Parts: sequence; C-alpha cells; structure tokens
Amino acid sequence: MVGHRKTWGLVAALAVAVPVWGGAQSKGGDAVGFTLEPSKEVANLLRQVYAADLSEAQNYARGEAAKLYVAEIDLNDDGVNELITRWETPFFCGTLGCRIDVIRRVTEPDKTVGLREVGRYVAYGVSVLPGRTNGYRDLLVGDKNYQEWDGRAYVLRGKKR
Repeated sequence: MVGHRKTWGLVAALAVAVPVWGGAQSKGGDAVGFTLEPSKEVANLLRQVYAADLSEAQNYARGEAAKLYVAEIDLNDDGVNELITRWETPFFCGTLGCRIDVIRRVTEPDKTVGLREVGRYVAYGVSVLPGRTNGYRDLLVGDKNYQEWDGRAYVLRGKKR
C-alpha cells in the first residue's frame, strides 16, 4: 500500500483489481472485478455524480478515506461500458454488505453526456450472469437476488433458494 491520501478524491490506496466478495462464479456467473483507479473520463463523471455522497462519506469516516471501487462492463453489447460501483466506507456499509450501484452512460456519438443510475443494492457482491433479458445481461446481487433488465432499470425477478 502507498500512503498517499487521495486519488482524484475517491480513494486513499494504491489501485489493484479486487474481486467482489460473495460473487456467484459457481452459479454460472462471472464475479465482477473492481478497481480503485478507473479511467480519467470515468473518474471525472463519478466525481460529478457522487460529489454529495463523497463529502458525506468522508465526513462520516472521520479521517478514514472512503473507497469507491469501479468496474466497467458492457452489459448490453452496444460497445459502451456500463459502470458498477461499490462503496467501501462505514457510511455505506453494514451487516448486509456495502452499497453497489449499476450506472448506465447516456451517450451521444463519440461522447458520454451523463450517467443514469439503473440499480442500487446493498450486498457483498455482484455477478454478471450469462442470461439476458431485454438485451441486457442478468445480474446476481449477493447470493440470491436475480436482477433482470425491464427496459429502464434492473429489477428483482426472484430469489434463489
């Protein structure tokens, strides 16, 4: 670990690819791998979207840096990566896990013009499943919550027993 306190205002550690806890690889999915250092474009977008959350998380952490892990994954094969974020801070984590968001880029030709949250969860992990619903890959959040795309957002479609 490197001792610098901030990397674009989101983390306080050297970035490494980190697999998510509770992934469902054994259930036919691929556990999402996160990084602490996304591309400069993604970092700038997330800094804008999460400005209030970052400030609140930093204040709550009392000197401990809030970590925001990011994964870029094309969930609908359109050539544009969606973002899956996972917070690691006492403000956004509890006994059920940590906050995980699925974010879709709003694009115009050759540029991202905004971000839209299409799923928010509290869990220890998320996996991208091989199945598809309405053109988007299905997700397994935690160990039991199957999420499917309804055309606008990810919605719960069942629990594995």
